Amino acid sequence: CGPHPKANMMQLIKQHLTALKQGTTISVPIYNRATGDTGHYEPLEPSQFVIVEGEISTYKHFHHLIDLSIFIDSDLQTQLSTRMNRDIQNNGFTYKKAAATFLNSNLKEFIEHGIQSKKWADIHCYCHAEYQFELKAVSENLFSMLSQTTQQYQITGIQGQIVPIYTPFTQASVIDQRAFITHLEWLYDQGARRV
Repeated sequence: CGPHPKANMMQLIKQHLTALKQGTTISVPIYNRATGDTGHYEPLEPSQFVIVEGEISTYKHFHHLIDLSIFIDSDLQTQLSTRMNRDIQNNGFTYKKAAATFLNSNLKEFIEHGIQSKKWADIHCYCHAEYQFELKAVSENLFSMLSQTTQQYQITGIQGQIVPIYTPFTQASVIDQRAFITHLEWLYDQGARRV
């Protein structure tokens, strides 16, 4: 619905985030673009990790309810390209309407209401043209926490293969431990000694 607080259900979002942190199931309103309102509701059960996506999720209104916030800033050309493709192809906007929406939402309203969010985000990233990401900043609190954690580990020499690994999840959004261990064993059999 854009970056303007009045275009979003700010109080309801706050209530929902509070309920999820307390372990309570919520009913999420689903926006209907054809009618311009919330056509129906879907239940959302709390879990160990709840990802709240969207530009307003980093607003100061919700900062105390979010454990880790990531602000993704991006090149204006990237923003324009993404919005025009989405609004024309997916939302059926005309070129003129998509361009007007970009100018109002991404420039005017975001500068008025959203740009300050990067100040209190835990992680601030920047997406350059061609969708290349850069880490711009990490909050002092997060940096301090990470520094304390890394100081507990002894530095060792790097040798042998080092491979990235994926974390498999079940349909119930729980780590699939059996598949994870099987994959680690397979990597070991292939000669990997560090992940």
